[in-house]
Amino acid sequence: MRTLIIVIISFTLLAACRQQPSAEKPTRTSAVSQPAQAATYTCPMHPQVKQPKPGKCPICGMELVPMDEKGKDNQWVHIEEAAQQAAHIVTARATKIIPHKAIILTGRVSKDAQRTFLQTAHIGGRIEKLHIRSEGQFIRKGQPIITLYSPELIAAQRELLEVASHQATFSTLYQATVRKLKNWKLTDQQIQEILHSKTVKENVPILSDYSGYITAIHVQEGKHVPEGGALLSVLATDRVWIDLDVPQSERAWLHTGMPITVLTEANSLPAKLESIIPIVDARSRTLTAKAMLVRPAVSLVPGMFIRARAHYTFPDSMIVVPQSAVLWTGRESWVYVQEQSGAFSPRKVQILTEAEEGFVIQKGLAAGEIFVKEGAYRVDAAAQLAGKPSMLNPHGQKAANAAHGHHH
Repeated sequence: MRTLIIVIISFTLLAACRQQPSAEKPTRTSAVSQPAQAATYTCPMHPQVKQPKPGKCPICGMELVPMDEKGKDNQWVHIEEAAQQAAHIVTARATKIIPHKAIILTGRVSKDAQRTFLQTAHIGGRIEKLHIRSEGQFIRKGQPIITLYSPELIAAQRELLEVASHQATFSTLYQATVRKLKNWKLTDQQIQEILHSKTVKENVPILSDYSGYITAIHVQEGKHVPEGGALLSVLATDRVWIDLDVPQSERAWLHTGMPITVLTEANSLPAKLESIIPIVDARSRTLTAKAMLVRPAVSLVPGMFIRARAHYTFPDSMIVVPQSAVLWTGRESWVYVQEQSGAFSPRKVQILTEAEEGFVIQKGLAAGEIFVKEGAYRVDAAAQLAGKPSMLNPHGQKAANAAHGHHH
């Protein structure tokens, strides 16, 4: 159905093109009596090229074709203003702006080896109770992890209670006992509870030194743990690394230190690129960029899939056209340029990249030129039916005939 509509519109445009007033044909007498004007040749793809004799285009090497008597390129497709309005053909003047590019990247949360800690026993004893039941559990600093029975800890408590009752006399010994308990990582609150209750606690809770996720449990209930023995492995989450996959085509728009936004299912977290590893993966053809989040507002665990958006602002103004203005042949991109009122010709352009505002034109379109902003495919359909250069037939039927006649 869409193809049928395009064909109908194209025939309408072609009919409108042919309804132009024709010039009076000169008589044989006038043709003989008046000297013929010298022909001017131009390139169908680069109308700015004009030469007084046949030849090849100095830009693309294509055979030059003659311009018509009125100086108009006979390869242009002519569409009256009423036909343009009926076909919803909209033109715009090319201007330069500062483009902005958004690069969407995918990656994963990685493990920070420098933020993996080993929770050890600061005093030996028997583990009466293990408060951690499984790996992956999140714990906070100061949370009980084991309950320990330790003869040394019992003896130190008794010593504390004895010297505390004669603190004025044994002030130095009292301070030394308190320091010893603190070296075993008892908190001020635990020490004050012993002094306040005036009783020795046989089983003392041992608290975590770190906040994070448990990655390994090294002990069991009922087992003895020596001083300095490993209890748990803890991955701290106050600093999280993100490994992002960067396609080769996007590498030019990224640099270290640039701000990015890490996207989770429900949050957008600000971060920055810390480094880009200059090694391309042979299978995925991507590089790895590393970003760091400090104290993220949401829980991020290693291996979690993540997305990120990087923001690049061009340093200079560029010509940008909307996506609707560009026609693609696969390898090449084209726009239709208005050469004069109601006359259009295809122009091959080189696209640098796609920005948030549209396609950034690197070559082929100059500031101030008027191009077809909307309805370019309708103009192209009319050009094909009229045998003029088009996206699918860049030489056009008339250009091909001119080139054929020149070779013969």
